[in-house]
Amino acid sequence: EYKLFLIYRNYLNTVLLLFVIGLSFIIIRAFLLKRKEVFSLLYGFIPLMLLTVVDIITNYFNFNLPFLSGLGFPMFLGSIMFILAARTVEIHNFTDELNESLEEKVKDRTQQLQISFEEIKTLKEQQDGDYFLTSLLTNTFNKNTVKSENVEVDFFISQKKKFSFRKREWELGGDIDIAHSIELRGKTYTIFLNADAMGKSMQGAGGILVLGAVFHSIVERTKAASQSKNISPERWLKNTFIELQKVFESFNGTMLISLVIGAVEDKTGVFYYINAEHPWIVLYRDKKAEFIENSLEFRKLGTEGLTGKIYINVFELQDGDMLLIGSDGRDDIIIGYDEKGNRIINEDENLFLQNVEEAEGEISEIYSRILEKGELIDDLSLLRIKYNQLNRNIKVLPDSFYRELTDKAENEKISLLEKAYKENPFDKELCNILLLQYESMKMYSQAFSCIEKYLMYSPADNMMMRAIKIGLAIKKYESSIEYGERLRMRNPSNLENLELLINSYILTENYGRARVLLNEVIELGMTKEKVNLLEKKLSRAIGIEQESGA
Repeated sequence: EYKLFLIYRNYLNTVLLLFVIGLSFIIIRAFLLKRKEVFSLLYGFIPLMLLTVVDIITNYFNFNLPFLSGLGFPMFLGSIMFILAARTVEIHNFTDELNESLEEKVKDRTQQLQISFEEIKTLKEQQDGDYFLTSLLTNTFNKNTVKSENVEVDFFISQKKKFSFRKREWELGGDIDIAHSIELRGKTYTIFLNADAMGKSMQGAGGILVLGAVFHSIVERTKAASQSKNISPERWLKNTFIELQKVFESFNGTMLISLVIGAVEDKTGVFYYINAEHPWIVLYRDKKAEFIENSLEFRKLGTEGLTGKIYINVFELQDGDMLLIGSDGRDDIIIGYDEKGNRIINEDENLFLQNVEEAEGEISEIYSRILEKGELIDDLSLLRIKYNQLNRNIKVLPDSFYRELTDKAENEKISLLEKAYKENPFDKELCNILLLQYESMKMYSQAFSCIEKYLMYSPADNMMMRAIKIGLAIKKYESSIEYGERLRMRNPSNLENLELLINSYILTENYGRARVLLNEVIELGMTKEKVNLLEKKLSRAIGIEQESGA
């Protein structure tokens, strides 16, 4: 029993020692953290610690004293209870204070929120005011002033950014449609553009403001200045595109525009256009929609280095044809969501062709079909051109007419052909037969007049090359140059045309222009034999001029 007592005493001494050390560490840490409860805790801890030390000494020296630590525990627990009671009273007082001031705090917080809301509302009104003014400015350029019996133009625009201002709904974005009627060399043209400025709402609207202002200035200058009217539609389009490009190029790539800019000759329906990285143009003919393009030709307006390779596309419209031009908002629609909830964006450009066919080319119905297929995520602009061919009745000559010609004398043939062609200047076959007759009789002046008349009604035809050659033969160099430059703006890599142009410029003593075109044909890969021949002609002409000048 005595051995058990010794073991128990040693165990108790160890436990009491660890207890005192651990509790001392807790008290010291609380004191360092400046906890106010530590002072109340000391009232119970100090007696407990002293009594514990006495018990340790008693056990160690085997004094005959009772176990005193048990008396210290109630005192220590009492200090803890005192702390808990004080904390309970503190919480109770705080709760009472909170309840008393809660209503006032709620009012203060509500007032602060109201002030913040008013500030946000003021900022929103200012922003909407900016949006409103910008929207008004862009709308001034979004005009359709076309006056034509043959050409109808319709617009549709739905900008992505919607906002309210002065109790009305408005919208702002980077899409625009413009159409006007102008005269070039006595012919009426419907000129138009459909454009999409890169960037969100305000940035896109800024690009549209610049584009609209510059284009409006060009149109007004064309209407006012006779010199601006005395150019071909190809030259007008190219000059306009270059002028717009120079303006946007100055922004160093921060403001880019995709667009289609074009001109339709009202009487003939010949369509001239440039597409600068815009969605392809759609032709709706005989209830069938198809693209009239199949490749990307030019980068966006504002892209550096764009002006050097500009050419004009030409397309001849028929009676009842519709052209549908639109921004990429027509294709970029949400058509569903995947399993993870991510948006599925349409990537099928042929979906728009389906919409056009279902809507039978009606622009408002096309918009409805787009919304049926998906949800818009971008600005959307559509422009429709419909050509109605008036006063162009083609009289088909019977086969007997051509058979009778074989039995006629040459002069009589020409008289009959001239009379028939006068009544039907649109008949290409008749024009070709008359030209062959003129050429066989070496009547080149009459042949040239015949071609000029034909090209007035069918300027898209490839008869222009023939006009250039005959013009050179009868020394109508200026006319040959005019046709050659127009053809060059349509197809700048046509080596045969460039060769004829170089010869024309040499004959008109415009050696500088001849040299520029000579460098072009070298870059395009003309054979060395032809290049050397043209070089000799140019050098000989320059040498003769220098000798005569001396």
